[in-house]
Amino acid sequence: EEKLRVVHQRKSKKFVSLDRKGAEAQRVDNTRTLLRSLSTKIDMAIQVVDRISRKINGLRDTELCPQLYDFIHGLTRMWKSMFESHRAQGEAIQVAKELDGTPRLDVIYQLENDLIDWATSFTHWFTAQRRYVQALNNWLLKCLLYIPEEEDTPDGPAPFSPGRLGAPPIFVICHQWSQSLD
Repeated sequence: EEKLRVVHQRKSKKFVSLDRKGAEAQRVDNTRTLLRSLSTKIDMAIQVVDRISRKINGLRDTELCPQLYDFIHGLTRMWKSMFESHRAQGEAIQVAKELDGTPRLDVIYQLENDLIDWATSFTHWFTAQRRYVQALNNWLLKCLLYIPEEEDTPDGPAPFSPGRLGAPPIFVICHQWSQSLD
């Protein structure tokens, strides 16, 4: 579509130039016909882009958004379960501290190494989750026609909010989720 616009613009200039110079009628008519043809092609390209855009928006709202809600609910359940597991582990550690007996050093070292491995894996997993949310949020933000506000509030520049732009809920959810993980 953009290439057609450039060609149309160039031919429009040519048409104006031919018309001003009083070029032969056949050349002016041919250029006029070409301009009409290009205008029709541009209109058709715009309609195709509009249909594709509506289809993408529909898929986003009917397919991606429900899957994202399910994903968020699943993560919430996972975090609650993890919290309960850690609470139970804390209680087990307290009970173990109260037991009599001398701990074996090799078991303690193994436990320490396992905890370090777990912490490293957990950090990688959380980083992957954060990057996923950031990538999803950045992809969605590309779909918004956002021009930053030039007026500052008393607290500084107004924070970006997809909700204030009237964006669909998935934009708001992903933006807030991304912000909370940063």
